[in-house]
Amino acid sequence: MQIGQGTYSSVYKARDLLNNNKIVALKRVRFDLSDLESVKFMAREIIVMRKLDHPNVLKLQGLITASLSSSLYLFFEYMDHDLVGLASIPGIKFSQPQMCGSPTEDYWRKLKLPPSAPFKPALPYRRRVAEMFKDLPMKVLSLLEALLSIDPEQGGSAAIVLETE
Repeated sequence: MQIGQGTYSSVYKARDLLNNNKIVALKRVRFDLSDLESVKFMAREIIVMRKLDHPNVLKLQGLITASLSSSLYLFFEYMDHDLVGLASIPGIKFSQPQMCGSPTEDYWRKLKLPPSAPFKPALPYRRRVAEMFKDLPMKVLSLLEALLSIDPEQGGSAAIVLETE
């Protein structure tokens, strides 16, 4: 069942028959194999998606090539909503980036993204978790700081954070 479409791709809700019929999002990307720039763009997109490793970003789970067509199938964990759908709901405001701040320069370097990657903000956001929740007890604030960490190495589960207290 098709659930989304863009200029160069279509997204389908599908079942992963090799993984207990798990529901996945299957993105069919069309590109021209004879166009070197098209192939380079697709390769860059795949490289970036494979390197992104953050709990708030859907992980590329795999890819399938179609030998008889110029399509590539990327599959991801399935989500009921996408950002465009959420943003179209009146009154929805996304404030987490401003609250959680931007990743550090070290974090960006570790990702080794190509210079053309559009993820890094032009001006970094200052982290404001402690400021936003200054009335909470210190234990709770520490838990929030860890759970809302942009860098997965600094984050953790509630259990891990509470064990250290």
